[in-house]
Amino acid sequence: MGGRTSTAAADATAALRRAMFEAAWRLIEEAGGLTVTLDHLPLDRVIRAAGASRTSVYREWPSREAFYADLLVELAGPAVQGVGAVDDPSATLARKLLPDHLGRLGTPEQRRAAVWAIGREVASTSYRAIAESPQWKIFLVLAVSAISSGSEQRERVVEALRASEREWTDRFAEMLEDLCTVLGFRPRPGFDLHHVAAIGSGVVEGMVLQSLLTPEVLGREIEIDGPDGVQLWHPAAFSYLAVVDAHLEPVPDYDPTRAVSEYLKTLAVRETATLRRR
Repeated sequence: MGGRTSTAAADATAALRRAMFEAAWRLIEEAGGLTVTLDHLPLDRVIRAAGASRTSVYREWPSREAFYADLLVELAGPAVQGVGAVDDPSATLARKLLPDHLGRLGTPEQRRAAVWAIGREVASTSYRAIAESPQWKIFLVLAVSAISSGSEQRERVVEALRASEREWTDRFAEMLEDLCTVLGFRPRPGFDLHHVAAIGSGVVEGMVLQSLLTPEVLGREIEIDGPDGVQLWHPAAFSYLAVVDAHLEPVPDYDPTRAVSEYLKTLAVRETATLRRR
């Protein structure tokens, strides 16, 4: 009996925390994003929005400050931040575009052109997603706030931010692994795909931040003569591809049939693992 009671209590607490955090997130979005303080987010308003009992809330968080401390950690973590700069639509787009370039596997030059063609679309999509993302703006505010403080709360927020970055880097590296497998590339000696993922993120996110300050320079596309001829490129996409290209090299013993087969097997393994988790 005691075990069932404790399990029910734990479930109720988890449901309360989820409802409060989701309500707070909705209110933050309605307010236009997070500021350096949470003064614009009264706890009573969050309680009403969550449909929660004040008694239950104050049992879980004895003070407003205690709730805000947990909320900041939640906002910094993967549950809110998701996958960072490479969101699911971008990763899905990369895999959707890949079959369109299977006719370009004959030479390293053709395969490199395919990398640039796919990367141009993916990086442009990622750039727009970051620029429009309230999560990214929250990430930025929390990162700056964490750097400027030295409390135990800072360490909790920093660890949550790091967890978000790790999850994003893993997802980005997985996407790059798929492209490199099919198109016959590998990281240059001394690097791995997690390096490329982190460096690529720095380029795209840095360009988003810079565009807020110099929109007249970075807010428009430019005609560039790339591997597929003259095309309109967003500066962030071209810069991203230049960096990625510098960190990759052709696989010497590349075999297109074997590469595509390996890629399809990898997709099947992932799909099986996803189904088992459900």
